[in-house]
Amino acid sequence: MLAPYAGLAGFCLSALSLGVLFLDIPWPVTHHFTGPAGVAVMVVLPVLGGEPGLGALAGLLGWAIFAGALGLAASEVLGRLFFENGDIHVDPPAMGIVASTAVVLGVLPGSGVLALGWPVQVALGLGGAAACILLPRLTFLRASDRPAG
Repeated sequence: MLAPYAGLAGFCLSALSLGVLFLDIPWPVTHHFTGPAGVAVMVVLPVLGGEPGLGALAGLLGWAIFAGALGLAASEVLGRLFFENGDIHVDPPAMGIVASTAVVLGVLPGSGVLALGWPVQVALGLGGAAACILLPRLTFLRASDRPAG
């Protein structure tokens, strides 16, 4: 049986890697998408039960990719709305973690999509991930693209 908290292993590694930034070594910040992906694994894995087959694991991977992309998109969009255009500092990765984790914990289990077959779950997960990746590219959210005035 898979460990129930194994999904958070990626987040733990990402959070530990933030310490490298204190050494002035350029390092990618990834905790705002590995955390929600781990939470998605923890939400979906009990629904699969026991030792899931390859198809169910593909569905699990689809939801994890969706949650990670949602965390990334939420941090970009909320960072542009509140950090670039606001007068106070609100950490964009933290906003992305909160928003995407709320969706994964609230919407995903309550929507009934986890009861669908794994091909539908893979399609929904990867389709949602593609939408999340394209969302931050919308120019209406960028302060630099707005006309002065």
